[in-house]
Amino acid sequence: MHNAANNRFIRLITYFQNISVALMLIVLTGCAGDVNMLSTLSEKTQLKPEQGVIVVRVINTSTYPLPFNQVTITPKNLNESKKIKPSRLQAIYAPLTNSTVFASPIASGSYSFDSIRSFHIQGDYWYSHFVPSDAKFGTFEVKPGQVTDLGTIIYYPKPQKDKVLNILVRQPPEALGNVLDTFLPFYQYDKSYINGWRDDEFEESRNAVYVSAAQNPVAYNKTYLAPDGSVYFIGKLGVILKRSAAGEWSVDAVDTNLDLFAIAQNEQGDLVVGGNEGKLFIKLINDEQWQDISLAATHDIEEVNFTAQNELEVITRQLHQVNVFRVPLVFDEAIQWQPILTYDSIKGWQHKIYGRLIATETKKTNPKKTKKKLKRIVAVSTVQEGQQNRIMISAATGKNYVFDQGDKVEFSYDPNTWQILDKVTDSTVSRIFPAGVKTMGIKYAGFWSWTGRPSYFVKDKNDQQWQRIKTRIISCREGFKHKGKYCYSDKIQEKEKREQFSFISIPWFDSEQHGLAIVSFSDYNFWTGQRKNEIKIIETHDGGKTWEKTALTLPNKYCGNLVTQVKDRLLLSCEGYSSDFYESVDQGATWQLVREHENF
Repeated sequence: MHNAANNRFIRLITYFQNISVALMLIVLTGCAGDVNMLSTLSEKTQLKPEQGVIVVRVINTSTYPLPFNQVTITPKNLNESKKIKPSRLQAIYAPLTNSTVFASPIASGSYSFDSIRSFHIQGDYWYSHFVPSDAKFGTFEVKPGQVTDLGTIIYYPKPQKDKVLNILVRQPPEALGNVLDTFLPFYQYDKSYINGWRDDEFEESRNAVYVSAAQNPVAYNKTYLAPDGSVYFIGKLGVILKRSAAGEWSVDAVDTNLDLFAIAQNEQGDLVVGGNEGKLFIKLINDEQWQDISLAATHDIEEVNFTAQNELEVITRQLHQVNVFRVPLVFDEAIQWQPILTYDSIKGWQHKIYGRLIATETKKTNPKKTKKKLKRIVAVSTVQEGQQNRIMISAATGKNYVFDQGDKVEFSYDPNTWQILDKVTDSTVSRIFPAGVKTMGIKYAGFWSWTGRPSYFVKDKNDQQWQRIKTRIISCREGFKHKGKYCYSDKIQEKEKREQFSFISIPWFDSEQHGLAIVSFSDYNFWTGQRKNEIKIIETHDGGKTWEKTALTLPNKYCGNLVTQVKDRLLLSCEGYSSDFYESVDQGATWQLVREHENF
């Protein structure tokens, strides 16, 4: 269950490898001097008599990995004076997920929604992605001393031939003021006076676009192989896409617009999914309806699991803590979520015994050492390798969490009792993925790594040892033979050609020795600053020790994510571009379209 993974992790690695070299500076619109930068709402905020409060949530349904952290709105009287400017809201905290919350005090008046923006600075580089609204998006009013809740703004990249149309769709909040109460509970306001969007004639068409976008997801957070052979794709807007073991496709959904990251199914067929802000839903095999069993919104659900004792296990991430919950699978409507184990970024592990959290020492500490800094938990994952179960926690002290993935600590634990056994410092791999008939492992790059690239491994079936996969192709010119580090033809000797590549998705193996991979060969020109990426399908005949290029082609240049949970054929996803899927039963020689994106 913990081995279920997705290609998105590989794409993120490739993405940041590329942008770490090439400058991606895009001057789009709205320099800081052209807008009023609004402060975020805080406990110190004191509204001026003419000010109200605006709150909005933005959700990114694309594969763009940098969260939207700015929102721009335009006053109705913008053209009356050069002194009147658009206003820009900033995220209330450094975002880690595709859901971002904004809340700011602002001058009262009539406004329209201008745009959302992802703007991040890393060293000397600026990364910017700007998405404007259209004239039919609507208007709203901000009144003195009152709250205006704009609900949820959804960014959806709609494919259209070789282009992508950037669409913003708005959805009303579940309850007016709910986001403000959840993330800024200190702010007191009159709940009987909450404003929203003005009514107009476009509401029906907006809902139609929203439904179509939800049914045609272009990105998934996780791909999961269930015990019954079904493959699930979960991610955006609560959508659950299923491919049965027989190859039949179906769409399900839970009642949330937030991202889903965790999924599990037991042998009986009970299914559970979870994600941002504590959202957790379960569908029992004898019930066709999803039950909402969500936790508090301060939790982000990282993993879910069914235990051998028929319990539901949930691992969550909070700002500075990791929690492990367990509840019986048969429960009443009012679940009392109590952690059995907690990891604090300063205190370490604490085990809940008889209602008390008891510290679990994994290593003696020196009391004379400098006081530890409070860290934000940025990632949690578990892995089972042989008889060992491990949990990895990443925590960071900085503010730029998008780029700083933090310091990683890893512990072994007993999966039955969750007793922390020891701190792990020498594991071969950090995460494990299905790779067709083989198993693939990834080892994160350490601090002293020269390249910053992860290492890739596959497990040998005979001795169960990890063997490293090469990420380069060594070749000679036509007519030359390879020997050692040189190529020979008669008396001519020249150096071998080495081409480095990056995996676009997880490799797929149909036997212990033979496998295919979709990779990117990158050619960077130092003088022009331009990077040329060539996408190729490569092949191995020795389990990944060596690779060679093939003449195989992709059915669509935007489709490059192999669904490696499927073993008997190649299943290709167009994730990031559309919800199309292709299959090949002849190792990529021909492709058939098996699920098509709706052209709404």
